[in-house]
Amino acid sequence: MKNIIIILLALVLVMLGLSWLINRDKVPAEVLLTVTLSGKSIEISSFPEDEIETVITGQGKSAQVIAVKHFLSSCLNDNSWTKLNFISSDNAQLTVDRVELDSLYLGMISKDEQSYLRLIIPSDDFHQRWLKYITQIDLQ
Repeated sequence: MKNIIIILLALVLVMLGLSWLINRDKVPAEVLLTVTLSGKSIEISSFPEDEIETVITGQGKSAQVIAVKHFLSSCLNDNSWTKLNFISSDNAQLTVDRVELDSLYLGMISKDEQSYLRLIIPSDDFHQRWLKYITQIDLQ
């Protein structure tokens, strides 16, 4: 009986060691953005290359962006939401009406070897609505 317990413990240790060896190089995908609708969350870890486009901001600068409507396509048929609430990593928030969806873009900005998402609204005349370090969009 004592030998059986020792053998089982050895097998468990071997299985744990093999599991660690197999999974040690696997890095989980970094979540860029979380979209929440009615308590359900969708995590986005990458954007399709073919949906990235260049826009000219209100300040005349060009930016590589993705239209917000592209990655919200699965939520567009749901008419229960009328506002998009963008939330940054420091809990700053900016709420935009759904009717402005066609003019909302997220830019991937790289600075000092770090990347972050920034909300770009090229049609904003006074350049006062912006938010960077976006981590979440709540559809309300």
